[in-house]
Amino acid sequence: MVDVIVIGAGFAGVTAARELGVAGRQVLILEGRARAGGRTWRQIQHGHPFELGGAYIHWLQPHVWAELTRYGLGLAPTSEQEVTEVRVWSEGALHRLDVETGYGLLGEAYAALYAADPQPGECFPLPYQQATSPAWAAVAELSLAQQVERLNLPPLQRDLLNAMLTTDMSAPPGEGALLELLRLRAALGTDDFTRLAEATGTFMIEGGTAALLDRMLADSRAELCTEAW
Repeated sequence: MVDVIVIGAGFAGVTAARELGVAGRQVLILEGRARAGGRTWRQIQHGHPFELGGAYIHWLQPHVWAELTRYGLGLAPTSEQEVTEVRVWSEGALHRLDVETGYGLLGEAYAALYAADPQPGECFPLPYQQATSPAWAAVAELSLAQQVERLNLPPLQRDLLNAMLTTDMSAPPGEGALLELLRLRAALGTDDFTRLAEATGTFMIEGGTAALLDRMLADSRAELCTEAW
């Protein structure tokens, strides 16, 4: 007999099922897709696994990190190939820059972005308790693209910064929130843009996100019904 029905087999639904299972409840998970994982999943393309959401993790994510520790999962660093060139599309053309020039322009652009108000400590004095300061409300609707435009950077430098921010935030700057960048900076405790890149695009779960999801599902002892609607 089922005690609880959980709708959706993404990480939130599987976490809920796991906690209910640990509490002794019999759980049924109903999922509309043909697989579990929600927006976070892994697919094989041309014989190679590709993460199609939620690929990168970091110890700045305490809840995810606790799950890795719980199940004894390790990290799989991404390629450590040396960067030999910086390329950026700007004003209708592809620009190829040597590493020193490209990183120099990026460093200047990030310095300008980080110097602009508001500062992380104003909005997130305690990064994991987001309601501790009312200052965040004033910039709640501001995108990263809007903040970058305020800097009046030269076009090449602006486009280079926007390209890097797209990687950092896993979204185009027009869709990425300034607040999330401020929260990450507050949690990192540094304005070194290379540390931001490390936190948002370096480490993956050994075996992929599916490795963590499979262990959580097994722990839940729940029945999973896919393509339920």
